[in-house]
Amino acid sequence: MLKQILVALLAAFALASTVQADELEDMKKMLHETCQKEIKADEGLIGRAQKGDFVEDPKLKDYMKCVFTQLAVMNEAGEMDYDMMMSMMPDEIKVQGQKVVADCRGTTGETPGDVAMNFNKCFFKSQPSIYFLI
Repeated sequence: MLKQILVALLAAFALASTVQADELEDMKKMLHETCQKEIKADEGLIGRAQKGDFVEDPKLKDYMKCVFTQLAVMNEAGEMDYDMMMSMMPDEIKVQGQKVVADCRGTTGETPGDVAMNFNKCFFKSQPSIYFLI
């Protein structure tokens, strides 16, 4: 139920053109806390990944998968929903987001966590100026 509420809130905010920065930060914090409660990934590794230093760690991969599935941009099988991803991108980064999707479409991995990690690596390589990890 929390997942559906979170997805609905994120979609509503993504579609609104006047999302306040503090509201977005609150949503990101809630998503981070939800996935951390479930996965318990090393915060230091999350911080490193936010800067483009991706450590091959199973919990970090699962954390990335959790974020993507909570946002409904990945299903449990590890298949990405690029249309949903683009619908959530703020207008000011849509062009760069389209490049990320073009560059990273078809990202694969042995597990859904691998797909999530590999997509994050591709995203950072494609457009480091807009890369973020919640």
